[in-house]
Amino acid sequence: MSGWPWAFAGLIIGTLSFLLLEWTVNRIRAQEGRYTWLWLGLGGLLRILLAGVMLLLAVQQGLSQALFAFVGLWLTRWVLVVWYAKRKATP
Repeated sequence: MSGWPWAFAGLIIGTLSFLLLEWTVNRIRAQEGRYTWLWLGLGGLLRILLAGVMLLLAVQQGLSQALFAFVGLWLTRWVLVVWYAKRKATP
């Protein structure tokens, strides 16, 4: 079985994770520190659960599928971090 659907799943989960992190940071800024630990904890827990469930499902299909899922997740996160940093750096 091909691992490309799992790489695509990693891309989707990585994008959702990044958007959730961005939403969490914006939420913390808007509330000026109120419930900061709660937002960080809930957002972090949700991101870990999303990635963990995806990787668990991929491992059940096989090691190569899990590696494809992990690479999709990892590459997406780094590409989005670099893109976001460049977007914020330009005036």
